[in-house]
Amino acid sequence: MLISKRIHSVYLLRLFNDCVSVLIMYMALNRLVSKRFMSGVLFWSASVGVKMNGLLYGPGIALILVTECGWIDTLEYACWFLLAQGFMAVPFLRRAPGEYLTQAFDFSRSFDYTWTVNWRFMPQHVFASDGFKWTLMVLHASTLLLFANYRWLKDAGGLIHALTPFSNKHRRIVWNRRKILICLFESNLIGVIFARSLHYQHYSWYYHSAWLMVLMAERVPLLARISLIMLIEYCWNVYPSTVTSSFLLFAGNIILLLLPKQ
Repeated sequence: MLISKRIHSVYLLRLFNDCVSVLIMYMALNRLVSKRFMSGVLFWSASVGVKMNGLLYGPGIALILVTECGWIDTLEYACWFLLAQGFMAVPFLRRAPGEYLTQAFDFSRSFDYTWTVNWRFMPQHVFASDGFKWTLMVLHASTLLLFANYRWLKDAGGLIHALTPFSNKHRRIVWNRRKILICLFESNLIGVIFARSLHYQHYSWYYHSAWLMVLMAERVPLLARISLIMLIEYCWNVYPSTVTSSFLLFAGNIILLLLPKQ
């Protein structure tokens, strides 16, 4: 945070609720890498209760829970996640239940092209179209499936074999701390890359994990890794965003995602 002008602004000058959500999410990650899944899921739910960006970790968390604990225990953790959400919602449901249910988790809202950091290189009419929204959702889901099958669960024979205990080729995956972090960080980054729109405070969603992901890519020359993180930092500090800065940010995030971290 000390060397990022944008993060300094987000945390110290404005303190968006993204900062609180990310802090609680890091508490969840601390518990998850230690395989303290119950407390990890509860912290995760608390993070989502502050802001929905915590849901981007959901696919990675679900894969880890299913392959480590099995389907039954995973469903139990899901119930605890929902119960925690319900508990946090009680004060709002008492006062304004309709408004809370329709606005707290609003997946259909539109975004202002003026503030987008990541899609400035797209024409405004494309950015605002339903086709673009659905395209991003398909790309998001497809990329998650590809990474699950060929990266996160590769050692277990792929996605289908890992999630089918009675498959002849089923092999139990070994989740160590590094592998858990890689899965969760990449799950979150995929969500960031295909987010409908990113605003400047959203840099906090993956700023710290981006540094760790770069450090994990030991096989990549150090100068190249430093250049990548500096490129991403530059793009987030261009205000207002431009066609060039948004395209470079998209490209930089893609490269960060594809870095070999094993």
